[in-house]
Amino acid sequence: MNFSGVAVADRIAELVGRLESIPDPQARLGWMVERAKGRPPLPVASRLEEHLGPGCRVRTWWVASWDHGTCRFAADSDAVTLKAFAVLLADLCDGAPPGEIVGADFGFLGRLGLLRHLTDSRQATALRIVDSAKDFAGRCAAGQAASARLSTGLS
Repeated sequence: MNFSGVAVADRIAELVGRLESIPDPQARLGWMVERAKGRPPLPVASRLEEHLGPGCRVRTWWVASWDHGTCRFAADSDAVTLKAFAVLLADLCDGAPPGEIVGADFGFLGRLGLLRHLTDSRQATALRIVDSAKDFAGRCAAGQAASARLSTGLS
């Protein structure tokens, strides 16, 4: 899925359409996992302590940056299921203006049964990624890109 130049709401709609075409929620998660497996790992230079999610039982990196009016995101995890969620959310938000991210509805994660196959701690991590993306975008929208860039991990 190439989302370049597509509004976040339209990205989500396209993804939801794709996922709804897979009737079984476990198979939906499987599709996400296979998609994530095909992604290269996050570069070593980005695998910094500051990008790690606090309290995560497995290492999960969430990297956010501000680039000429858009939010940029990259992600990785040692757990393939978390990588699936993190990479998907990064793809949905990457290159988008902050207002689109702040206003986006990520409730499809629950509505499509994607979260129920994760342990409680991994569900919490996936939801922290959503919160982190929205928080970062909100600070960027408020003109605080410099301070937003300093806090790029999952908090």
